[in-house]
Amino acid sequence: MKKIALAYCIDNLEIAEAIAHGLKHTSYSLEHFYCKRSSQELPLAEQLQSFNGPILLLISDNFLKSISCMNTGLNLLQNRSAHILPVVIDGYARDEQTNEIVAVSTRFERIGDIIPYINYWQNQYLDLRSQKKRFDQEEDYDKDALNDHLRILRQVSSEASEFLRILRNTPHLSAETLAANHFEALFDFLEDQDEWNALQAKVPDLNVDLSFKIQPETAPALSPEPVGQEDVEDVEDVEDVKDVEDVRGCRGCGGCRGCGGCGGCRGCRGCGGCGGCRGCGGCGGCEGCGGCRGCRGCGGGK
Repeated sequence: MKKIALAYCIDNLEIAEAIAHGLKHTSYSLEHFYCKRSSQELPLAEQLQSFNGPILLLISDNFLKSISCMNTGLNLLQNRSAHILPVVIDGYARDEQTNEIVAVSTRFERIGDIIPYINYWQNQYLDLRSQKKRFDQEEDYDKDALNDHLRILRQVSSEASEFLRILRNTPHLSAETLAANHFEALFDFLEDQDEWNALQAKVPDLNVDLSFKIQPETAPALSPEPVGQEDVEDVEDVEDVKDVEDVRGCRGCGGCRGCGGCGGCRGCRGCGGCGGCRGCGGCGGCEGCGGCRGCRGCGGGK
């Protein structure tokens, strides 16, 4: 059976499932690859190393702000670009004023669209680097995990601009174009006219809706938002980040690896026995703190 890799950020699972449902009447088997929200997860690019075949890569605002999606993503685009069809879809985020889930357009065509993502990753790295001074005053935190996360952040920050440049110059589709006319653009990419003809014959009235439609009460937990830059005077080898808004959310430091039940973390799955959020080294579901101050690694809310 012919195979296609469907690669995406877990936050955009609903759209990935809609695509898979639309293609179920073809002879192609879709193999799902997704990146989660933690740097402790295997990067999406590394997951795809063992797959030989075409890759349908869903690019969203959530994807471009996910450390697991972006980690070594530049190598993926550089080495596999001929086999990758990027599809640009809407991301989503929580409106801080209304607390509702809203669609976020994913754009990288102009320099003005790219700069916010570059600033996002530089801000993430700079913030954690400055927070490391506070962590060093603590004795019982996972120093190796923190340094490893800092290394990954630095790499993603330094590669974000080139990643977006290559992505912009790679032929890509909008979600609407992908789904239009029985996935005609996809089968053009696959050079499989026979399969396209067969799909039209099997499902002549096929209609695949890839528009944003997640409701607040059913929306999954969001990936963390960036935080403001603080105390970055001693950060080395990174350009100054200017005009970056100071917003609340997880620092993504990876120092907090468990939950004390505070409810402040938007990513925790509940490890059940972490012992007060001092680094359980287990669940990997908690990506930081919304201000509980119980975590000895995150520094959030201070």
